[in-house]
Amino acid sequence: MYETDEARFAVDDHVFLVLNAGREYAFSIASETMVESLSICFPDEWLADAHAVSNRSCAELLDAPFISAQPGDFFETLYYHDQHLNIPIQHLRRRLDAGPVSEPELEEILRVLADALLRAQQRFERRAETIAAVRQSTRRELLRRLYRAKDYIHANAERELPLGEIAREAALAPHHFLRTFRANFGVTPHVYLVQQRLARARVLLAATDLPIHSICARIGFSSAPSFSTLFRRHHGLTPRAYRQRQQNSNSR
Repeated sequence: MYETDEARFAVDDHVFLVLNAGREYAFSIASETMVESLSICFPDEWLADAHAVSNRSCAELLDAPFISAQPGDFFETLYYHDQHLNIPIQHLRRRLDAGPVSEPELEEILRVLADALLRAQQRFERRAETIAAVRQSTRRELLRRLYRAKDYIHANAERELPLGEIAREAALAPHHFLRTFRANFGVTPHVYLVQQRLARARVLLAATDLPIHSICARIGFSSAPSFSTLFRRHHGLTPRAYRQRQQNSNSR
């Protein structure tokens, strides 16, 4: 759990958190399984260099190779892993586990990662362009608020979250928030909450020996039978059968 002066973020195996330079934060870990945490910082000039390359043609780069362009602020939110980001992150992790890494090799790995991170940021910018608003600043601010609400759900998925509470976190009226959240993420806030609970249930079923009724309570369900019914509806297996399948797969 990471905390800044503005928000709380629950980071798990599926996401990572991006914060802007100078942002102070604190974090704590509470987990039933072993957790490895990795924090990566970039020199400003590397991001500026990567941003300049991503926004100029090959001819422009040949004519003026040393012009830099500082990127604007990143969306401070949870980013889902994708292939472009996973490859350099896993490469870095393997190299660090193997022993000392030379400065030149480390710089190459981090520059590849910086480029992938900027591309992820550009996808946020493109998504902002699809929002129905006249001004670019309005579109970007609305998307930032929607992600703030999404991160809030992610950090508080173990408890009931009334629509009004989530909407207040986004500083939007409930109806406006519900409509724009669904339009941008394809699901309602409640459906996203259920998705997060089921994702956590899968992790706990696969990685721990906690009783199913304990897992049910930890992820926010008050009734074990209703949890089992919902889990089976989404995954085609009961929680017990899912755990057994994961154990059999891991033992091979």
